[in-house]
Amino acid sequence: MHNNTIAPTPSLSNPILVRLAAAMADTYALCLKTQGYHWNVEGRTFYQLHTLFEVQYKEMIDAVDELAERIRALGGYAPSTFAMMRHMTSVEMDERILSSAQMVEHLVKAHTTVCESLRHALGMAREVNDPVSEDLLVERLRVHETQRWMLESLLQDSPSRADLPETVD
Repeated sequence: MHNNTIAPTPSLSNPILVRLAAAMADTYALCLKTQGYHWNVEGRTFYQLHTLFEVQYKEMIDAVDELAERIRALGGYAPSTFAMMRHMTSVEMDERILSSAQMVEHLVKAHTTVCESLRHALGMAREVNDPVSEDLLVERLRVHETQRWMLESLLQDSPSRADLPETVD
C-alpha cells in the first residue's frame, strides 16, 4: 500500500522556517534556471557564459543543501518537491529558450529577487534572535549580490580610454 500523504511543510507558526523555506525555494529555482541556461547558451560568448553559469549553479546546489539543513536543525521540514517549491518561489521561470543576452538579463532579475527574499529572511532571523540563520543568510546575500554584479557587468559597454578618469601620480 502506498502512502499518498503530502510531506510536512514548514510550520506557519514559526516565521523563520517560512522565510528560510522561501529563500531555499528561490535559490533552488534560480539554480535550475542557471543550469538550464548553462545547457542552452549559444553565441560568441558561449564558452564564457557556459563556464560562468556552471560555476554559479554548482555553488547554488550546495547552498540549497545548507538552507535545507538549517530548516531541519530548527525542527522544520525542508520543501522537497518541485510542487512545494513552485508555490514558494518568487523567481520567474522561462517558458522558452532565450538569447545569451536575455539569459544574462533574466539572471540579473532573478538574483535581485533572491536577494530580496534573503533580506526578508535575514530580518526575521534578527527579529527572532537566530544568529546561526542570520550568519547563513548574510553569506548567501553576499554571494548573490556578487553574482548579480558580475552578470550586470556583462551587460555594460566598456568605456573608451578617453572616458576613464585620469590617474594622479
